[in-house]
Amino acid sequence: MVIKIHNLKLKDINNPFKMRPGEKIINLDRSVEVLKENHITFTQEQYEEAKRNLDK
Repeated sequence: MVIKIHNLKLKDINNPFKMRPGEKIINLDRSVEVLKENHITFTQEQYEEAKRNLDK
């Protein structure tokens, strides 16, 4: 069994898609995978908002 733990420093644990100034999500699918691998929960609404803001 391989356990991947990424060194995550989230701005807001209640919304893991919020980024610090200057940070940007490049690959939303990979971000979701990393959150799931690290057992960090998020709502469908948070995911949809991140998806809408991806191009901004």
